[in-house]
Amino acid sequence: MTSGPPPHLGDRIVWTDMRNGNADIYIYTISTGEETVFTTDTGDQTVSDIFRDQVLWTDTTSGELRLSNLTSGTDRVVSGGTSWKMGGLLFLVTGWCGAMLPSGGQRYPG
Repeated sequence: MTSGPPPHLGDRIVWTDMRNGNADIYIYTISTGEETVFTTDTGDQTVSDIFRDQVLWTDTTSGELRLSNLTSGTDRVVSGGTSWKMGGLLFLVTGWCGAMLPSGGQRYPG
């Protein structure tokens, strides 16, 4: 698990929380003040990164690195070296625990 402030961008804050005895992912929407449980599996799930409405997270039960779109509700398994385009930027997933790196060198484009 990572230390430091939870990843956030825009209207959402996403973090890993141990309140239920295992690692689950929670989302807090700033504009509504609503906290939502994102994952509830009995194993550990940890957030790796967030960009716009995309959450990159690890499910340690299955060993999968997953990419979820909070707007569309879609979810897919990704791996190190996976890339895709979003908002005119090219993203690359690095490593098994994941970090989304947009091309162009700017971590969180304005």
